[in-house]
Amino acid sequence: MDMPRRPGVSHVATVILILLAGNVRADAASPVTLRAYATTAWTNNLFQSRSERSEKIQQLAFDVDLGGARMAGYYTGRVDLYGDYEDLFTQTHTLGLTSSRSGGSHQRLTGDLQATLRASRAAYDYREYLETRATVALRRYLRPTLMLRGHTGLALRNYRHAGDFSYVEPTAWAEISRFLASGTTLVAGTEAGIKAYMRNSTADSTSVWSRSSGSGSQILASMWLKVAQSLGAGTGLQLQYSLRSLWTGLSRYRPADDYEPVDELFDDDYGHDGPALRMTLKHLRRRFEAVLIGEAARRHYAGRPALDLDGLPLGETRSDRRISLRLHLSREIHAPAPATDAALKFGASVVSVSSNDPFYDTSLRLLSLTLEVGF
Repeated sequence: MDMPRRPGVSHVATVILILLAGNVRADAASPVTLRAYATTAWTNNLFQSRSERSEKIQQLAFDVDLGGARMAGYYTGRVDLYGDYEDLFTQTHTLGLTSSRSGGSHQRLTGDLQATLRASRAAYDYREYLETRATVALRRYLRPTLMLRGHTGLALRNYRHAGDFSYVEPTAWAEISRFLASGTTLVAGTEAGIKAYMRNSTADSTSVWSRSSGSGSQILASMWLKVAQSLGAGTGLQLQYSLRSLWTGLSRYRPADDYEPVDELFDDDYGHDGPALRMTLKHLRRRFEAVLIGEAARRHYAGRPALDLDGLPLGETRSDRRISLRLHLSREIHAPAPATDAALKFGASVVSVSSNDPFYDTSLRLLSLTLEVGF
């Protein structure tokens, strides 16, 4: 399979490692660690639509961490390879610096600064972007049984070939947890984000990839309540209810007369809102971990028309009901030198979607196997 030829992209990993070496000194107190991942996956419905096109996917990734407890640099690289749909090939590179400060055992402040580059083949070059992101996170124990966590961040994403979708995104969230003697944890949290597009979209835009609305921003707010209960040694159950509300703005899609659902790649968190209920069951035993997640959710797509199979509007906005079940199994295995540790991971997912847009009234199955090795 040929690799994409993009100016400078093939040398990104080398440049990033040089930058890391120049910003964080590696010595006895600042070790270098490396983790590599190889994943093979299969799905019966690659585009999550009525077309139900099956595909085999290979993913190769590695993480490099350089630094100590107070200051560290990191690099993450990932390549996604597709069997039949080779033009979907993508490579993603992230370079970052993180710093942590502790105020005794009761408080911890963490800052992170990162840049991400994503590159694709020519047929899907509108997926390519450069993103910079800065975040600050705080964890503080107000009492031994009461913990407060907060997070604020600012991201800027620039799509190289789809400028109408470039945006700035400030976010903030806060969460408070109460720990009870019975092994129960109660959690309440809230989050708000603004997705502000960096330029207005007009009806006569000459861009191949343009938004359907000239509005320049979207505001999304959410809240969640969690109850977690210990069921014994190494086993826990969590129930979570969440509600997402899109306060202003519409989803950004191409005009209806030029609408191709298979090519829709901008269905992000700001494209829909609605309630969700999730159950998570987790079990840990020595070198083995099992996680089972079930979720039921409603998604209302503001400003996105539901279309029939001929592409004609049905006179209502798209609305989905999604039910999913996911299983994750992980087992530590023997790691021959020079590796320090290794794990084998298996994943299985089943998703059922009931939608008033028949193109998205479908189901999805996904299987994956991952080998993770640390050095």
